Amino acid sequence: AATTTTAAAPAAPAAAPAAAAASTDAAAPAATDAAADALQARRARFGLPSTEETEEKKKQRAERFGLASPAETEEKKKQRAERFGIVTPAEEDAKKKQRAERFGVPESASKKPKADSNGKPAAAAAPAKPALSEEELAKMKARAERFGSKPPAVVLSAEEELAKQKRAERFGATA
Repeated sequence: AATTTTAAAPAAPAAAPAAAAASTDAAAPAATDAAADALQARRARFGLPSTEETEEKKKQRAERFGLASPAETEEKKKQRAERFGIVTPAEEDAKKKQRAERFGVPESASKKPKADSNGKPAAAAAPAKPALSEEELAKMKARAERFGSKPPAVVLSAEEELAKQKRAERFGATA
């Protein structure tokens, strides 16, 4: 025999969409106040301590057990890093900045390009390759023939570009 239970829907979630729909951009602070009031009412209903009480209890506990403040904790971390020779991220960034200045690399170029959604580097951030002269292309092609290998893709694509340029000169550029 299966027993069925009926659950009463809580009143607060049903009222929240209505309140959200009624609020406009001008009434946004009022909606925030209403949400804070609703949160306080919920805390009182379930006997939960307020945010201020929770923070006060945390401070008292820290004092009772001698816990360090966040500033003291950071200072201890720095001292430990110095003692054991650990390189901190701040030191690493400073070294990178010094190196970039020493070699004349602009700061934006020293950063890694952002990746797209697939984790591959963004195509727009890829540096442009310098164009090869006809002489360099001829050298590369001759070397490939001499050693019996296929010419590099750079040579083939550059040859195609040269052919397109010559054709455009011969027949006139068309748009």
